[in-house]
Amino acid sequence: MFSARYRKVTFTVLLTFDEELKRQVMFLRVLGDAALDEESLSELTAAVSSMSSIYNTAKVRPYEKQQCDLDTEGLR
Repeated sequence: MFSARYRKVTFTVLLTFDEELKRQVMFLRVLGDAALDEESLSELTAAVSSMSSIYNTAKVRPYEKQQCDLDTEGLR
């Protein structure tokens, strides 16, 4: 979260000083998650973490054996 906040503040400060610099930075501007407020960024981080956990623990049935016990025969 520090990185997102830092990028947002830095970007805002850069744009207040010089019009030429502002024009150049506008071409490079890609804020991504830095555009989110802290609460939204926390929610996004929690959702991504949860999705990663679910994805990493998924079990898949083997194609050749669709009727199997996922606990003993499922692919990880």
